[in-house]
Amino acid sequence: KGKAKAKGKGKAKAKGKAKAKAKGKAKAKAKASAASKETGSEGQESFPCPWPRPGDPAVARGNVRCQTVSSGPAKGWRVLAWLQDVTGNAARFHDRAVRWRIQSPDRSRTFSSFKAVQDDEGDGVYAQIYTAVRPQLLRKISTRRLILEGQTPPQKRRKIGEDDGAITPAARRRP
Repeated sequence: KGKAKAKGKGKAKAKGKAKAKAKGKAKAKAKASAASKETGSEGQESFPCPWPRPGDPAVARGNVRCQTVSSGPAKGWRVLAWLQDVTGNAARFHDRAVRWRIQSPDRSRTFSSFKAVQDDEGDGVYAQIYTAVRPQLLRKISTRRLILEGQTPPQKRRKIGEDDGAITPAARRRP
């Protein structure tokens, strides 16, 4: 009589450090995808813009926010929001004004207003820049302006479904 063979072969499991490393990678990947969904800006990544480029405003790097469009009709366009010091005798709501610089992908054309982009380039490029890129940059540069003026910037709002370790009460169901 022959010996019975083992039917189930043991599978190698990840142990210790390898398991923790794989878990950490999965969390980082999920967090990155959640961040892109949260901004709702697929293809509107903010790349670090080289500073300064020829023709850029002569202001401190901290007072500039920049974004290069990575997809869509405005692919390659560079949009720059910067703070200009406007302190003077006139009564103003803020000491710094938000100014814009919009550059074409080949950097041959530069605009300082969105209206000029609409007139020269058409509605496709204008619409993408104005509705997808401008609000993000305006939010970032406005927060910077509040900090410079000594005010407290608004706190980031947390979505109800986010799970970052905070204990939140369960949603109540109405019968």
